[in-house]
Amino acid sequence: MIITRYVNNLILLFKRTGLILVIFTITRFLFLLFNLGYFKPLEFIEVLKSFIFGLRFDFIVFYYFNILFILIHLLPLRSFENKTSQKVLRAFIIIINAALLLFNFIDIGYFGFTKKRSGWELIMMYAESTDNFNLLPVYIMNYWYLFLLWVGAIFLLIKKLPEYKIHVVLQYKNTWMTKVLISFTSIIIITGGFALARGLDAKPVRMITANKHVIPKYIPLLLNTPFTIVNTINQEREGVGEFFSAQELEAIYSPVHYPDATNSYKSKNVIIIILESFGKEYVDAVSKKGKSFTSFVDSLIKIGLYCPNAFANATRSMDAMPPVLAGFPSLLQTSFVNSGYSVNNISGLAAMLRGKNYRTAFFHGGQNGTMGFDMFAYAAGFEHYYGMDEYDNVSDHDGGWGIWDEPFLQFMANTVNEYDEPFLSVLFTLSSHDPYPIPDKLKDTLFPNEPKILRSIAYADYALRKFFKTASKMDWYNNTLFVLCPDHTSFALSPPYKTNVGSMSIPILYYCPSDSTLKGQYKQVTQQLDILPSILDYLEYRKAYTSFGKSIFEPGYRFSVSKKGVNYQIIDSAYIMLFDGNETVQLNNYLEDTLLLTNLAGIDTNIQYNLEINLRAYLQNYFFRLNNNYLADTLPVTKLIKMPE
Repeated sequence: MIITRYVNNLILLFKRTGLILVIFTITRFLFLLFNLGYFKPLEFIEVLKSFIFGLRFDFIVFYYFNILFILIHLLPLRSFENKTSQKVLRAFIIIINAALLLFNFIDIGYFGFTKKRSGWELIMMYAESTDNFNLLPVYIMNYWYLFLLWVGAIFLLIKKLPEYKIHVVLQYKNTWMTKVLISFTSIIIITGGFALARGLDAKPVRMITANKHVIPKYIPLLLNTPFTIVNTINQEREGVGEFFSAQELEAIYSPVHYPDATNSYKSKNVIIIILESFGKEYVDAVSKKGKSFTSFVDSLIKIGLYCPNAFANATRSMDAMPPVLAGFPSLLQTSFVNSGYSVNNISGLAAMLRGKNYRTAFFHGGQNGTMGFDMFAYAAGFEHYYGMDEYDNVSDHDGGWGIWDEPFLQFMANTVNEYDEPFLSVLFTLSSHDPYPIPDKLKDTLFPNEPKILRSIAYADYALRKFFKTASKMDWYNNTLFVLCPDHTSFALSPPYKTNVGSMSIPILYYCPSDSTLKGQYKQVTQQLDILPSILDYLEYRKAYTSFGKSIFEPGYRFSVSKKGVNYQIIDSAYIMLFDGNETVQLNNYLEDTLLLTNLAGIDTNIQYNLEINLRAYLQNYFFRLNNNYLADTLPVTKLIKMPE
C-alpha cells in the first residue's frame, strides 16, 4: 500500500533527523569539554539551556541544508525506490552533514583564539590564503585529535544512519483520498519545519536570538558554526588601518574606565526614556502662534541638567541601542543587531547594575521582535522585556507601529511601581514616527495646522507629561534619576538642521527630583555614548568597565563620533571632520560656517591633525576590540593580544 510506504518514509526521515541532531549535540558537548576554561565557573542551568535551545539552531541548519532530501522522503516517487537511487541519496546525506560537522570541529580548536563562533570570515580567510594547501597537513598534525573525532562522527553517521528498505512494488490504485492525505501531511511537515527553522516573530531567528535563551557567556555553546557562517555571508570583517602601536594607542585613547574604588555607591533608580525622532530642532521650534511643541520637556529643562550641545551617534532606531545602553558606537555598514558581531560579549548598563541587585526591564510598545529591540535588550543584560504582547490591549493600538505612547508610558509606570528598589527601566517611545499619527481625541487640540512631525512631537510631549504626573505620586519617584534622550533626529525643517551637524543634534536631559544640584546647562559637547558612563559616574559605580563615551561629570577634551554614509564623522566644540578611514575628506568650523560650505581640509592643518589623531585612535581601538571580541574587556590594549596586521 502507498500509505504504508509513505509512513515508512516518514519514520525513516524522523530517525535520520534525530541521529544527525544527536551528533550535533555531541559536538556541542565536545566544544564545551575542550573549551572548559572559557566557561568556568560552570553554571549548570545555563549549560542545560545551551544544549536544549541549541537543538533549535541545529535543526535550522539541518532543515535548510537537507531540504532536498526531506522533500524526497515526503514524496513517494517510484523512481527513488531502487538500490542505486537510495545509495546516492544516502551518500549525499552523509557528505552534506559531514561537511556541516567539520565546521563545528574546526571551531572546537579555533574558539580558543577568537572567543566566538566563526562566521563567513573563516571561509574567506581560507579562500583568500595562498598557502592553505601546504598548511593543511600541519593543521591536521597539530589538531590530530579533532580530525580523528570528526572522522569518528562521520563513521557514526555512516554506521547508524538508517537505511531505506526496498519494498516489493505491488499493483495499487491511487485514490484521490490517498493523494489528498499524503499531500496534506507533507505540506504540514514542510511548513511546520519551516516555521520552526525561521521562527514566527517579525524577524527570522538570527544569531542575536541566542541572547533570549542564555547569558552572553554561553552563546558560543548554544550556537553552531554552520549557523553563524550562513548568518554572516557577504559580511566582510570591518575596520580601519593600524595607525598606532599598542603603546601609542593606549596613550592617545582608551575606552576603559577605572572609577574611584573608594566611592560610596548611590542606590538610586534609573529610568531612561529614549524618545523616537525627538531632534533638537523640534525642542527649539515654536508654532505659528509662538507656542512651544514641547512645553513639558521645556519645564524639565528648567529644573534638570540640560545638554544643548548633544549629538546622536546613530541615524536609525536600532543603531541607537548600543550607544545608549551598552556604551559602544554603531559604526558598521549594517546594524549591530543584524551583524556577525551581534553575539560578541558586551558590557551593557543593565548587566552592570544587576550586579548591584537592580531589577531591570526594557519597554517598547511595538510588535515584539521589531528591529531586534528585544534581542539586544537581552544581550545588554535586561531581565524583562515588555512589548505589545505583554501590554495585551489591542484597543490602544495606533493602527501602525504599535501602542500609543500615552497608555504605554502609563503601563511602564504601573509596572515598575510593583518592583522592589533599586531598578533600571528603559522605555523606547513609538508614536513620533512616520506616519506621525495623533489620537482622535487630540487631533483638534495638538496644533492642527502645523507639520505632522511637530504635531507628533507635541503628542510625545503630552504623553511624557502624563507619565511624570503619574510617577510623581509613586514612592520611588524622588529616588530616581531620569534620563531623556532621542534615538535620532528626523525630517529637518530648516537648513542648519539639514547639515551633518544639525542632523545629529539632539537634546539630552538628566533629572532627579530630589537632587537640586543636578540642574542648569551642560554646554560642552556630549553624545548618546556619554549616557552610560554619566549614569555610572552619578551613581558612583566602583568597578572598571569599557565604554566609548565619557561621563559629563569628567573633565577633559570631548567629541562625538558617528557614521555618515561611508565616512566617519567627529564633532568637537567647534569643528566637524569627515574621515574615510584613511584620510580627511572634509573639515568645517560649524560655529562660523553653519551650513558647512567652506572646506578647511588641508588648510587648518593643526585642527585637522588633532581631530585625525583622536579619531584614528578611537576607530582603531573600537575595531580592534570589536573584531577580537574585547568590547567588554577592561584590560588595556597593551595587555590584550597583539594588534592585527
